[in-house]
Amino acid sequence: MVACLTRRVVVLLVCLSSFLVPVAAFAQDAAAYAPEPWVDRDTLPGATLFRHPASWAVKNLYGTFSFYGVEDTTEGIARMFLGKYSDVLEMLPDTSDLVFDGVIEGEALQHVWFHQEYKGVPVWRGYVAVHLTRDQRVVKVDSHYVPGLDSRAVTPAVSAAAAAHAATVSLSGGQGAVAPVTTSASSPELYVYWDDLRVPRPVWVTKVTTAANPFGYKVVIDGQTGETIEVNDTRVMATGKVFNPNPVVTYSLNPAKPPSPNTVHIST
Repeated sequence: MVACLTRRVVVLLVCLSSFLVPVAAFAQDAAAYAPEPWVDRDTLPGATLFRHPASWAVKNLYGTFSFYGVEDTTEGIARMFLGKYSDVLEMLPDTSDLVFDGVIEGEALQHVWFHQEYKGVPVWRGYVAVHLTRDQRVVKVDSHYVPGLDSRAVTPAVSAAAAAHAATVSLSGGQGAVAPVTTSASSPELYVYWDDLRVPRPVWVTKVTTAANPFGYKVVIDGQTGETIEVNDTRVMATGKVFNPNPVVTYSLNPAKPPSPNTVHIST
């Protein structure tokens, strides 16, 4: 009896070990891939905030905030929401630094997009998106807003010409080299850039094309040091599955499930 129980315990431990090892390995891989934002359910009652673990900035907000009956445009309601909760989102209450980009109409939601500017200089990837239902309920906010900007963030020590040269060098065998031959570089544009530790600084963004990539790379040059911060390939290459018809919509003429998807390769 004891020998039988011992064998069962050994078998159980072996099974558990084979399950726990991959789970632990997966957790390590996930942690190494990207830091999980902190979940905050205390600051704003009825809402869940996802914050960046280093800066504590609000990256996403989920909840249901009704503006039903308010007579205003979709943009106006979005600005009203951002202004009302500006203390939580660390934004200007009048949202005067948010430039309206437009509204994307979805089947269930309306998506209002803004980008942030400081003294006319755009913030690199500094967007804010407010998602609301057609009965005027805000259900989500995505934010890459940069708070606390001052004139130092738009005063570069490196000239535009020097930044263009640095961008060209970075693609011709220098720092961040990704292509051997540079064919042309656009005039650099000034942006405000910040990192996870909330250190805003001016940067120059230059589009550099090469013989291998006529679509070009967007090269981000530090406006204070002249160093290359980012090299972004503007080509979009992906592999995905396409359903025909739409798998999330039931059509009256075709209530059946969509056929097996085809794999397509997209390059633009």
